[in-house]
Amino acid sequence: MVHFRKALLAISAACLPLNSAVAADVSFSGFASAAGGQTMESGEEYRGYGHATTFQPDTKLGFQANFAMGDGLNATMQIMGKSADSFATTMEWAFISKDVGDNWRFDFGRQRVPFYMYSSYLDVGIAYHWITPPPGVYSISFSSFDGLGAQHKTDLGDWTSTLKLILGEHQSNLAVGGSEEEYPATLQDMMGLRWSAEYDWFTFELGYIHLDVSVDIPGVAAIAGELIQGGQDFSDTSMLSAGERISLDGRTAEYINTGIRIDYEDYLLVAEYSDLQIDDGFSADQTSLYISAGKTIGDFFLHATYTQDEDKPDYSITANLHFSPPADPDPEKYADLEEAVAGAKGLLAGNAAESTSYILGVNYKFHTNAVAKVEYTQYTDDLNSGASSNDADSIAFSIDAAF
Repeated sequence: MVHFRKALLAISAACLPLNSAVAADVSFSGFASAAGGQTMESGEEYRGYGHATTFQPDTKLGFQANFAMGDGLNATMQIMGKSADSFATTMEWAFISKDVGDNWRFDFGRQRVPFYMYSSYLDVGIAYHWITPPPGVYSISFSSFDGLGAQHKTDLGDWTSTLKLILGEHQSNLAVGGSEEEYPATLQDMMGLRWSAEYDWFTFELGYIHLDVSVDIPGVAAIAGELIQGGQDFSDTSMLSAGERISLDGRTAEYINTGIRIDYEDYLLVAEYSDLQIDDGFSADQTSLYISAGKTIGDFFLHATYTQDEDKPDYSITANLHFSPPADPDPEKYADLEEAVAGAKGLLAGNAAESTSYILGVNYKFHTNAVAKVEYTQYTDDLNSGASSNDADSIAFSIDAAF
C-alpha cells in the first residue's frame, strides 16, 4: 500500500515515453463517493453504521489511467483508497490487453472478477442507483484476480452476446464467515465464465466460477488439530471426520450468479441471484437475491429494493460429534478436547444467518457527472429474535461523482 501522492507519481512516471517507439496515448479518469449514515436507534448496527453518524464504510476515491499503444494494445491501471482504510491505496487493476480481430480481447494481469452484473464498475457509485449494491448478493470480500481474461463480443441478429472467460488466482487477507477480522487467504485454479445477452432495453447474464480455497485461521486450525488428535487417541471417527472437514484449507468453492436488467424508457427493473457453495469447511453456503425497481422523474430517480439472504452451514460436519470424558482423577486432561468439540459446533452455528431487507431511495442528478443519493433500509434478522436479534433501520446518504 502507498499513499495517493506516491501512487499518482508512479502513474505519471509511467506516462513518460522513453522514446517514440513506446509513446502512448494516455487518458485519465476517476471516481469518488462521499457517503455517510447511521442507524435509527441506539445499539443497532448495520454494514458498519451505528447510531452515531459516520462517513467511514463507503467513502472512497479512485483513479484510472489507460495507455493506448496502438494496434489494439493497451495498459490499464486503477488505484483506490477508502476512508475505512485511512485512504491507504491499493492497486485494484494493473493489466495489459490486446484486441485480436474484431471480436476478441485478451487481458493479462490484475483485473476484475466478473462475479456480478455490476462487477465492471463495482466501485463507481454513479454507475448504479444504490449507494452500494445489495450486500447479500455483493458479499464476496475480494473483487480482483491475477491471471488471464478473454472476452468475445459479437452480434447475434438483434442481440449482442458477450462472453468473458477467466483463469487465475488471488492472494490477500480476507474476512470469512461473517467476521470483520481478516486472515491470509490463497485462492488458486480460479476458472470462470460470464455470458450476457443484450437486446435493446433487456439484458440477461449468467456466470459460473470454480476455485480452490485455503484460508489460514489459527483458531480454526487449533480446533481441527485437537479433534484429529482426539479422534486418533479415542478411535473416534466422528472426531476425525470433523477435524478433517472443519477448516477452510484446500477446499473447493463454486459460485453461480444470474441476473436480468430491464431499462425501458423511464423505468428500471434489475434482479440478481447468487449461490456460493463450499465443499466442507465451517463457512456457510450462501444464497442471496434481490429485486429492485425504479422510475426516473425529471432529475430524480425513485427506487425500491427487496433482498433475501441465507447463510447455511454444513451441520453434517458436527452432526455426530460428541465427547464425554471418562472418569479420571485428572479431568483437566480432557478440557482442551471438550473445548474443541464445543468450538467446532460454535463455528458452524455462528455462521448461520437468514435475513430480509427493504431499501427505499431517491437520487438527484444535480450535475452531469454527479448524483446525490438518500436511502432508508429496514433490515430484519429472520433467524434470531428478541435480545439476540440484529434487526436495524438505517439512513444513508452520498454524493457520487465521476471525472
